[in-house]
Amino acid sequence: MMLRESFNNADRKKTDNNVDAVVKLRYKGSDSLSYTLALGRKNRAASYQERYLWLPMQSTGGLADGFTYTGNIGLDSEVAHEIELGLDFNGSNFTLSPRLFYRDVKDYIQGTPSSNTSAVMLVRMMNMMNDTNNPDPLEFNNVDASLWGFDMDWAWRLDSNWSFSGLVNYVRGKREDIGDDLYRIAPPNATVGLNYDQSTWSARIESVLYSKQDHVSQTNAERQTAGYGIVNLSASWQATSALQLAAGVENLLDKEYDNHIGGYNRVRNSDIAVGQRLPGYGINGFLRMTYEF
Repeated sequence: MMLRESFNNADRKKTDNNVDAVVKLRYKGSDSLSYTLALGRKNRAASYQERYLWLPMQSTGGLADGFTYTGNIGLDSEVAHEIELGLDFNGSNFTLSPRLFYRDVKDYIQGTPSSNTSAVMLVRMMNMMNDTNNPDPLEFNNVDASLWGFDMDWAWRLDSNWSFSGLVNYVRGKREDIGDDLYRIAPPNATVGLNYDQSTWSARIESVLYSKQDHVSQTNAERQTAGYGIVNLSASWQATSALQLAAGVENLLDKEYDNHIGGYNRVRNSDIAVGQRLPGYGINGFLRMTYEF
């Protein structure tokens, strides 16, 4: 097989030498307000799959996007440069910590249409043999990309027992080599919770809200998802100084939804059609015990 021989005859020994660095500056404007500036450089070497996949089979389907992949031995490490601006406000009963960031990624590792005719022919042949309709394979390559966004956490204390708290997140990712969005970017989302705290126990009810996501990757044939909201309930009890017990119910109302960063079904003859998104978790509960010593 040409794919096998090409891989076996290649020089597969690779070494990545990467250096990460972070600089953080903080300015205190007052007792309750401070400003932050962070600059960073972060590298990511290619994973084994991204570098060494040589056969485009469903068992090594890459990113759960319905595509098969081949690796690229010659991949360079991703190099990301990021700037972050933020502030922290700590009032007597209210806290707020917003952050803005921009990240430029050189040599971002992304699946692109395969240029390996042997890989393309293999997938098409397997389609004919198995009566399937799998798309042509992708191969991992280096492209340029950028991400930017906003996140914020906040809390508002009503009295000694009751408080609200929450999170807000927004991220956008784009490829810079072509006009396409990055794959599997979470839609704008927010969490708002009502908390009750006593000396030895606490409880929380929260709403988790996700917007629709229509900024999707055409390269990965990514599908748009609708917005949704779920309700979670949890409580904890500090039984002793060392023992804590906790319990909770997630998706209390058993809401049906599609998690945008979830995968797609590839199993035939199942309750979910091939190519459809895997649904999000229904109602589920948990019990947790923590003992510190």
